[in-house]
Amino acid sequence: MKCEFPDEDNLDYCNPVNCHMKYSGYRGFFSIAKQKCVQIPECQSKNNKDQAYIWVNNQCADLNHTITQNDIQEVLSRIEKNESDEQFQASDEIHSTQKIRCLNGYLNSITDLCECDFGWENEKSSDWNDFIPSTIPFQMCTVPKQISKNYIQSFKFPIIPKNCTFIELVSFDI
Repeated sequence: MKCEFPDEDNLDYCNPVNCHMKYSGYRGFFSIAKQKCVQIPECQSKNNKDQAYIWVNNQCADLNHTITQNDIQEVLSRIEKNESDEQFQASDEIHSTQKIRCLNGYLNSITDLCECDFGWENEKSSDWNDFIPSTIPFQMCTVPKQISKNYIQSFKFPIIPKNCTFIELVSFDI
């Protein structure tokens, strides 16, 4: 499959590549707006301004800026008038595949978690309480599921009937 942009994975239906892996951490964020991996800004504290990295939109936030009553009124007013803010329109949100990669399954749009294909499951030692959001994708549906003999025998009909020829098998109607 040929992808339109170089930072899309042609082996994964042109979803964004794992930017951390491809660029060894130098460009760790896939920008939806630019359709390529970009650098993560250094958020440092300087001149009495404490900053923190916001991984959802790849920006630094000023931790010393407090929300005022006027800020709240402005937001409520914009919501009421159904107005938008250019700053929020210009922000670059993280692509869903940069949060979670469903290697053998699909992303449930309601839960934002993977629904694993038959025969696959998540690592049993994964503790969601220890999950730290970042721009490094969390990979799910990576462990082949052990299917017990009892599970297979629990079907009401045999999967392949005993003493069945190939011709009977391909024409067998369940």
